[in-house]
Amino acid sequence: MKLADLPTMLVLRTEHTADGLRLYGRFDRLDGVREGGYFRLARCSYAWATLRFIESEPGAVEFTDARDPDVSKLRVGERYTWLDDYWQAPLVEAIADESTSWSPRTFRASDAHYFRQGDVIGWQPVDQALPESVEALEIKSGGWDHEHCDLCLCHIDAASPRFYMDSENHMLCPDCYERHARTQDVSFQIGV
Repeated sequence: MKLADLPTMLVLRTEHTADGLRLYGRFDRLDGVREGGYFRLARCSYAWATLRFIESEPGAVEFTDARDPDVSKLRVGERYTWLDDYWQAPLVEAIADESTSWSPRTFRASDAHYFRQGDVIGWQPVDQALPESVEALEIKSGGWDHEHCDLCLCHIDAASPRFYMDSENHMLCPDCYERHARTQDVSFQIGV
């Protein structure tokens, strides 16, 4: 499934209310459309929205700009691709874009900097700046011992060290790379 195959919504009308801009639209299909997500305005440009389905008209929705003022960029008479907000939009576009270059890599554990923030202990790679207002603790050799595939969340670690990365540092395990990135398949957006 390509990006152009995902559900789209046609903006039917807008109105200004005391709560802000309200928009009404109709989806061409509802596969993978939930109440929260975003409209793709252009490459790397999105408008986040929380939809309210209008029960009397299948596929019809209303929403306001309360979640994201970029909703005001949607235009009556235009059609916009809907993306599930579970996935990072730049990752979806990287997978969908056949010009994205994915390089094979091998994971190696690195040192981790541990820190305390209130009652919580956290850690991160030592080459990243610690968050503000934390108490620096120890540096643990080899403490950054795994990453996660950005799609299936499986571990990328010493036992399964192979992964693929693009120029934006998106990481995919070999299975997700083969199933999705190599073929520009974004079917995961609708749960396929």
